[in-house]
Amino acid sequence: MTTVALLLATAAITTLLVGMLVLMRNEAYRKRLWFDPKSNCVSGLHETEVEPLNVVVKGGRVCLPVSATLPQSAVLELDVSTSILGHIADPWIELKAGDLRDAQYFERGAKGTRLVNISRLLASEIRGSRQIDIKGRRISCREGLARLHVCNERPLPDDRFLIVAPHPDDAEIAAYGLYCDTASTIVTLTAGDASDWFSRIERPVSRFSRNLVARVRVWNSLTIPQLGGLSRESVINLCFPDGQLRNLHMNRSRQIDGEEIIDRASLRKLNSCPALRENTTYNWDTLVADLEQVISKAKPTIVVTPHPKLDPHPDHLFTTLAVSHALKRAAVDLRRMYFYLVHNSRSELWPFGPAGSGVTFPPVMPEDGYNASGFYFHPLSEQRQREKFIALEAMHDLRDLPWPNDPQHNIWRRLSREARGFAHGMGTAPTSYLRRAVRPDELFLVTSFEKGAELAEQASGQARTRIDQVAANSAV
Repeated sequence: MTTVALLLATAAITTLLVGMLVLMRNEAYRKRLWFDPKSNCVSGLHETEVEPLNVVVKGGRVCLPVSATLPQSAVLELDVSTSILGHIADPWIELKAGDLRDAQYFERGAKGTRLVNISRLLASEIRGSRQIDIKGRRISCREGLARLHVCNERPLPDDRFLIVAPHPDDAEIAAYGLYCDTASTIVTLTAGDASDWFSRIERPVSRFSRNLVARVRVWNSLTIPQLGGLSRESVINLCFPDGQLRNLHMNRSRQIDGEEIIDRASLRKLNSCPALRENTTYNWDTLVADLEQVISKAKPTIVVTPHPKLDPHPDHLFTTLAVSHALKRAAVDLRRMYFYLVHNSRSELWPFGPAGSGVTFPPVMPEDGYNASGFYFHPLSEQRQREKFIALEAMHDLRDLPWPNDPQHNIWRRLSREARGFAHGMGTAPTSYLRRAVRPDELFLVTSFEKGAELAEQASGQARTRIDQVAANSAV
């Protein structure tokens, strides 16, 4: 074989291998993306509290209307299109206003309308120039007419927050910065005993019992908020069994024997509040009654809870439903509800990009319908982001530490894991909350209690319908 022929054969084999690697990389990525990246995203807002403004993107710059007041939160609609490299590696745009720079990432292959968060840039030195520079990396933004959505939602000095978490660590993931900066009470509904972190790893000793897992995670939920300045009395865990909230609601007349799952009586004693140590009955009515008691004592003006439609976890949906039932019974002057997303119905990779980068609006499709009437981006300083990282890392369920002599962590398995992470370009832990949650913003979708309760009822009705359909199909 001549030298030229050898070189051509080598080039052909190399091209084939690179092509196969790219295809495998894209396939691995698409499995974690549950929507067409060529679809247009929408806000899903019923714009009663959001003001739309027309702006122009020209020369890589957007100029804001001179008459526009500086809102608390704002998102800019951009028509984007990724380059070839943007299908293989994460595309992102750099936003600059005054001395502030921000990087915001999109899903690979993104094409169409996306909503970019410019809230912190509006609060920077843009006050004088009223312009934002935009530079795409592996992605381009179409120039011309664009739309800016502004919302003046912000916490008031006298607001009292109730942060409702389905599981230990949800409050920290979604609202650590918010509860550090406001007068807040945290109530966690479950003991977190069904955590897959403790059960998925093959260990050289027997697997942890659910009672031990529950005790560790309840202790996490009651102590870690104190790192953020909350008192012991303002942090509560109701210690219901993990993964059972949907069953509680679907079988409201049936009593669940909780002692077969976890020792709730022992766990409840970890609370500082004496009134929440006694009742250990498992059913939907006692859950709502516990929440009513917490609400009546905390007297919140804003309740922060998972979004019942956009967060697909069943415990998260039925947490918000239980909260809405309790609010109907409690006599409080509730001003509004803040919804957060720990999980995402479109992709668990959102927010995209590395820790520390900006948070874009979540991928919402037109068929998702109405989701809120406003939005609020709570800013976190660099110091607050470091504190949030420490709080998250202190949660046992979020750690990624090897067990001593664990066969899953021998050198070959570790090398294989690193190789797979490099091949698909998402790292060894693509959905890690240490990446997704440590950001300069925490996003909350805002609505009235009436609208929020209506969304929760709709979502729970759809969940019951899906369960009935699955049962009917299984019976055929």
